Amino acid sequence: MTMFTILQYSFIQNAFLAGTCVAVVAAVAGYFMVARGLTFAGHALPNIGFAGAAGAVLLGVDPVIGLYVFTIGAAIGIGILGKEVNERDTSIGIIMTFALGLWYSLPFALLWLRGACL
Repeated sequence: MTMFTILQYSFIQNAFLAGTCVAVVAAVAGYFMVARGLTFAGHALPNIGFAGAAGAVLLGVDPVIGLYVFTIGAAIGIGILGKEVNERDTSIGIIMTFALGLWYSLPFALLWLRGACL
């Protein structure tokens, strides 16, 4: 049994192809993010998207909708608040903190609305 016998399975071939496509797209996107100084935004937007998806689950909505709403809203907010390069990191930090705080307080707000908390 050689190392390449595993490539005879179609799911391994599909996984290899998908991994290669993701690697190429991530390399190109990463280059432009580093060149434009947006690496902090690349770190913050997935965290904000996760908060949106988790909040959507708590509200009984499709998590993908919450992910898109929070991520696109945060990207628009970063673009509006961070006009200058030196202001961008500050606006990213403010928006990320706001989104994560909103996600953290959502379960308590839902309990309060249902009358479970005093």
